[in-house]
Amino acid sequence: MLVNITLIPFLLGIISNVSEDFTFFPEYLYEIHQTQIKYGKINNITKLNSTLTCHPVHAENLRCYLHDIMSTESSFVQNLNQENISSNPIQNEEWFMMEFNNRGVYITIIESSVTNSINLIPDIVSQFSIGINIKINNRFEENRYLGIMNENTTIGTCTTTYKTIVIYRNKTNETMDSKFQIKLLKNNFSSQKDLNIHIVKNRKNCTYSSDFANSFNGGKVTKYDHVIELINNKLTFTTILEVMKVQLFDSRRSLKTPMFKKTTQLKLIDMKSRK
Repeated sequence: MLVNITLIPFLLGIISNVSEDFTFFPEYLYEIHQTQIKYGKINNITKLNSTLTCHPVHAENLRCYLHDIMSTESSFVQNLNQENISSNPIQNEEWFMMEFNNRGVYITIIESSVTNSINLIPDIVSQFSIGINIKINNRFEENRYLGIMNENTTIGTCTTTYKTIVIYRNKTNETMDSKFQIKLLKNNFSSQKDLNIHIVKNRKNCTYSSDFANSFNGGKVTKYDHVIELINNKLTFTTILEVMKVQLFDSRRSLKTPMFKKTTQLKLIDMKSRK
């Protein structure tokens, strides 16, 4: 029996074949990898690896559990070519709820006792927000779409250029995972051809939040990209944030020094039933 299930509200769904006498409650498993680098005389590197398990609560909500969190910290002294590494497993499981509208996540409810990974959760949530009003934007389903609009992000409000490519494939890859197929959520969901999706969001001219501005006094965001890819039924989210200190000598000359870089990646690795 084929069932249609919400993967990301308003954006992506899943078609899966289950037994007729089987009540199916989907659960999605993601891998999370984040690397933060603070540059200086000593480069401090923090790597967070974790597992995220999400399931739909209603058609517009996802409830997620963050678990198996491992933090690895290292420092590197360039002149001395020395590196120190320490690892720290974070044991407690933490949950949060995401509520969606046509543009992505608009409300996040986080467990009040969350302490260890509170800084990671907003970065995870932001991966699920596309920012385009896909319900009224019919051009999103065309092969290519280009648009510009303001977007609220974890660092402030930015001017975001959206580039999307949706390619419907005539031939299905026989090596593709047959447990489920990811589709766009729209009227002809069940009869839809297999597809690849590539969404690139380039964020510029950001008005920083006070917290971000205070953390990087004198810093300027030189790269802030969010990419959503669905290739051969494999779903990946990636965000790259780079901050540099810019010294202006005159109208033509400047010196850029790296201050900070953060890369966050989310990969869907499996779907199963909770019962």
